[in-house]
Amino acid sequence: MKGLALSMLLTLMIVLLATQIIGFTESGSHLEIIDVEVTAYSPSPAHTNSDPFTTASGRRVKPTELEQLRFVAMSRDLMKEYGLEYGDTIWIGFTLEDTMNKRIENTVDLFMRNLDLARKFGRQKRQIIIRRK
Repeated sequence: MKGLALSMLLTLMIVLLATQIIGFTESGSHLEIIDVEVTAYSPSPAHTNSDPFTTASGRRVKPTELEQLRFVAMSRDLMKEYGLEYGDTIWIGFTLEDTMNKRIENTVDLFMRNLDLARKFGRQKRQIIIRRK
């Protein structure tokens, strides 16, 4: 019971913070909390294309940026459904800079600096906050 109350309080705090950050009154947009699968990947040939440090947005990611855990890849179905574009922020603290293979759905993939960290993160169910356009 305590865990559930704490989780709900944390979610509410994140929503309130996010509304302050993006200006909730912005015309034609609102925040939405969605449940997604969250996984992790690293800049290795097994997880990326032939240039592992260049994202689908064209951004060249520096290894030092990966240590800050700032970027995610998102499944194409979520990007399409919510009108998201590269550079948009989703509130788990990451910037959308990449996409995933088209066979993967309802998933956000955290870009980590190495395979060991990605494996330790594993596969988790999380809530994220997006701004629907």
